[in-house]
Amino acid sequence: MSPLGLPLAACAAVITGGIAAATSDELVDSATIQSIDKYCAVSWHRANIPRQDWDDCSQQAFVRILTRVSRERLAEAIENRRSKHRRELNRCIWATTQWWRRSYRHRSLTGDDVPDSAFTARVSGVTVPDVREAIQSEAVGLTAIQRRVIDLWAKGHSTTEMASELGVASRRISDEKYKAISKLRARFQTC
Repeated sequence: MSPLGLPLAACAAVITGGIAAATSDELVDSATIQSIDKYCAVSWHRANIPRQDWDDCSQQAFVRILTRVSRERLAEAIENRRSKHRRELNRCIWATTQWWRRSYRHRSLTGDDVPDSAFTARVSGVTVPDVREAIQSEAVGLTAIQRRVIDLWAKGHSTTEMASELGVASRRISDEKYKAISKLRARFQTC
């Protein structure tokens, strides 16, 4: 929170808006900014974005909305659900959500950055070495491409990156990953 009691994203929006129209006497109503910030927070919650990333996402959304909607129309964007400005606000929120999803990386499961003691910790009776062994085991029935997809996925690669590296369609990568995970679940449910 800023000294004015506004979230940092809202302060950034006010500053950006003030710089963009330095000759104008009008400033964006702080209640409008707070309403947009609350609307964004609800959107981040619904998109399952972790709480610690909400401020970054709100700031990104404010930057986007200020490039698409004039300062005079921001109040309409939040107050009138049927306005074209609300549609722009929703587009900015959607684009920000997609930006967050693309930039988010899962932690690697290779073990390079995880202490050895973490590999011996049991989760539901299964250890990471058990999973690694099962991936290489013929008894699980993973195909070569399924093994490769799981390996790349565990290293944090996106579906698009895997598709590019393996020279197959993204749909096939998703399908092979689903099949491999199903086989691994079946293997550990019967243990």
